[in-house]
Parts: sequence; structure tokens; C-alpha cells
Amino acid sequence: GTPEWMAPEVQSKDYSPEPVDVWGLGLMLRRMLTKEKASADLISATFLALEIPVKDIIARMLDPEPRSRITLRGILNDPYFLGSQSPQDLLSLFGGKESRHPPEVVAELERAWSEPRSNTESLRKT
Repeated sequence: GTPEWMAPEVQSKDYSPEPVDVWGLGLMLRRMLTKEKASADLISATFLALEIPVKDIIARMLDPEPRSRITLRGILNDPYFLGSQSPQDLLSLFGGKESRHPPEVVAELERAWSEPRSNTESLRKT
């Protein structure tokens, strides 16, 4: 992978796939919303201008410690994403229609969507 997009733990070669994927997703979300290059910088003026809920989720996705980084399930339960009423709404947060996303991504999202979602009180524990 490209070094700018790699999670910190990848260099040690001792890592789990999910936290690394969450890191990459956090970088992509930050990039899409700020139009800045891939970076875990959470103090740029453009990043600080974002609304608090999205800043919070990105900061939790870019936690340098993989053990405390938010999980994929935690992302779906985050208030930023909980406002979505369907998988298609969630996909639209990422700037596109369902048909523009690979079928396996849509299928996995629909599978995850059908599972019980926690309330926001338990979110911080995720």
C-alpha cells in the first residue's frame, strides 16, 4: 500500500485486518470531506471546520492505537451514521448511488444493517 494510507501498526507487521481497514476508511472519509491529501492530521483548519459529529467519528477511526480504534460495528452505530434510514442512505454519505458501489460492498452493508444496532449509550464502549 501507499505509506500515506497505511495504519501505524502495519509497519510492525503485527496487525489485524479490521482496525487497518477502519484506519483507511477514516482517511478516505477525511479526504472526501476536506479535499486534503491523505493524512491523520486532526488539527488542520479544514478539518476543524467540519461539524462535530463527523470530526468525532473520524478522530475515532484514526486512533493510532488499534485496540482502542472504533470497530466497523461501532461506525454503523455512530450518531453520524445512525441518521441513515437504509443502506442506500449510508452509501449516499460516501458520495454515490448504490449502483456505483461493488455488489459485495452493498451485500455486506445490507447484511450488517439487518443485524441489531446498539443505541448511542453503548456506542462509546464499542
